[in-house]
Amino acid sequence: MGKRLMGEALLQARRIGIWLVQLTVFEYNNAAKVLYRKMGFRRAGVIPDKVVRDGRRLGEVIMYACLGGSDKSNSRRQQKS
Repeated sequence: MGKRLMGEALLQARRIGIWLVQLTVFEYNNAAKVLYRKMGFRRAGVIPDKVVRDGRRLGEVIMYACLGGSDKSNSRRQQKS
């Protein structure tokens, strides 16, 4: 269900001209991170200890997907090499 929902959201985002989508997910949520990677998302970084839940500090992973054309951050890295 999550894959279909995210797929439709990304399709609609492309349709209306959105070129980059960003999301966050808690570090421990491996199933979600795997799904997002399969859908083209890349990890941008982590905000450590972003929230406290049930007395535990949880980091938040920032992920993004480029929907239109090329990933400009990747292009810049290749040009500098």
